[in-house]
Amino acid sequence: MSVPASYLFAPGPYRACTRAVKEAVVAALVIGLVYGAVLRATKPTVHARIGLGNEAFQLEKAAESGAVHH
Repeated sequence: MSVPASYLFAPGPYRACTRAVKEAVVAALVIGLVYGAVLRATKPTVHARIGLGNEAFQLEKAAESGAVHH
């Protein structure tokens, strides 16, 4: 017997799947924030590069080696 997904994820206090998904999202958020704070405190240069993409990494790498290519 299968249960429809709309029943499993329907809002309500007794839906285990709904609660588990919500808790997993909150846990991922908390873990990400803590990891970001630790990274910022321990490795600020790495933290500063977050979101800049591969091009920023390649430019920084080239600048360190002394050969900048555009």
